[in-house]
Amino acid sequence: MPQTTTTMRFASAISQAETSGAAIDSALHDIADQMAGLPIDLLIITMTYHHADEADHIVDQAMTLLTPAAMIGTTAGGVVASGIEVEGDPAITLLAAHLPGVQMNTFTYNDLDWPASAQAPHDLRHNLMGDLYEHEPKLVMMFADPFSVPMSKLLPTLDKATGGTPVVGGMASGSLEPNGNRMLIDGRALNEGAVGVVLTGNLSVETTVSQGCRPIGQPYVITQCNKNLIQQLGGQNVMEVVRELTDQLDAENRALMQQGLLVGRVINEYKDRFGRGDFLIRNVIGAAKDESFIAVSDFVKVGMTVQFHVRDKRTAEEDLHLLLDAQKLHGPPAGVFLCTCNGRGSGMYEQPDRETTIIAQHLGDVPLTGFFAAGEIGPIGRNNFVHGFTASIALFRPIEQHT
Repeated sequence: MPQTTTTMRFASAISQAETSGAAIDSALHDIADQMAGLPIDLLIITMTYHHADEADHIVDQAMTLLTPAAMIGTTAGGVVASGIEVEGDPAITLLAAHLPGVQMNTFTYNDLDWPASAQAPHDLRHNLMGDLYEHEPKLVMMFADPFSVPMSKLLPTLDKATGGTPVVGGMASGSLEPNGNRMLIDGRALNEGAVGVVLTGNLSVETTVSQGCRPIGQPYVITQCNKNLIQQLGGQNVMEVVRELTDQLDAENRALMQQGLLVGRVINEYKDRFGRGDFLIRNVIGAAKDESFIAVSDFVKVGMTVQFHVRDKRTAEEDLHLLLDAQKLHGPPAGVFLCTCNGRGSGMYEQPDRETTIIAQHLGDVPLTGFFAAGEIGPIGRNNFVHGFTASIALFRPIEQHT
């Protein structure tokens, strides 16, 4: 008979065995040894695309050996675990949690009945939380297929349904074609849609979204725009603003600006000053000098405050260090889940395992897994968004530890 405990406990494992059978067997037995008979309430599986064809076998083995109360997972281009990031090679990671006093409900995209439930947030809340409808949700974890789930439209509805509960996760990155990804849930492997779990009860979850950018120039108010086109900032032609900004920058920032200009949209307009974490970062995807506009990867409105940003590996590291340093105030977490962009990793940092190393420097040898996503889900302020080139992190603690 499994032992019980009142203490939250996490365990993580990774296997880089080439065959799916050997990889899942090794990772499952590693988790079983670490948990030492404790019942597993939540199991998260992330695996590279090499194992997609064996997804049914993998989830069956996981449910049989570990008998988790809830299980979700996804396929990805790369996965991460404590101190290691695997990009391009086969790997399976597991994050198991014993969560006394925590209640959970798993769901799929079809369970949400969206978009029919979009006009009735209370119905969406029922579909999301099931018997936990009256409870306060602490976290929603969600993995979604980018070809079949309109996350940018779904997330605002979830915000209304849950009162702004953090949503952390990412878009599956295991395939570049529809039906190529695998979404895992409670012993099933789906090739489209989304899977997730909502958690409530004796749980404190801190979320950290590192967009890895820094502002340049000054904030401006949008005074003329059309959908995703910004035409005027502060009553001035937007191309004139960009030219003036370019002239003011030093050589380093001018080079970064030419590599990729970003626009940060202020989330809370009521603040007197804007700094790190106040902006939702979006790419500049086009510009037209003759027609005097820049196009961004988001819809904008007159009256929004925006500021231009740039990104490089040094800024990304600095941002992650600063955000994780703040987590020390709450003590070490019991477990960590990381969704980082598939454009980060060794391609951005020019060395392997950089983000998991930084996390370990600040949080210690904590059980951690996650994956390289095709879009990272996480909150900025009280709203949740799909990001790019971002690291979205969930840090789990029991309530009595949170200060």
